[in-house]
Amino acid sequence: MKTNPRILSVLDLHAQPERICRIALAMATLQQAALSFVTLFDHPTDRPDPQLSCHEQFQKAEQEQQHTLHALLVRLDAEQWPHRLLCGDPNAEVSRAAQEWQATLILADTSTARTLYNGWLPWHTQPVPLPCPLRIINPSPALPCWIRHLWGQIRIVKQHPTRI
Repeated sequence: MKTNPRILSVLDLHAQPERICRIALAMATLQQAALSFVTLFDHPTDRPDPQLSCHEQFQKAEQEQQHTLHALLVRLDAEQWPHRLLCGDPNAEVSRAAQEWQATLILADTSTARTLYNGWLPWHTQPVPLPCPLRIINPSPALPCWIRHLWGQIRIVKQHPTRI
């Protein structure tokens, strides 16, 4: 029995999250796949607030990141898909999220893929094998024609679903 694909899309809210989000939505539509979005939460802030304790700063930053993720998905009409923040070692957390969600594919941009491979402290942790393939999305700003077509921006004659 063939199961439907399940895509876990890792969004870097500091890079080009719209691009990865649109590609994930297009792939889920083409493959009739289930889709889930996660983002990595790495540190509270570069400008600490002296009025708040470390714990309060962390909570505030986490809430802001949650809000940013939700606002992105609302803007792209994708808030109905599951989404959450992951805290901790990037490789281990993405691996755990993919296993829990039974993902068949992980999507990430080049920067996130490098973080998954190296970790934030590469000398401190060992890489955890990912439970499914990782597809790395080119950070080029031009979207492939089959994705633009799905988003109603142009009409195309031929689709290239293997190009990303």
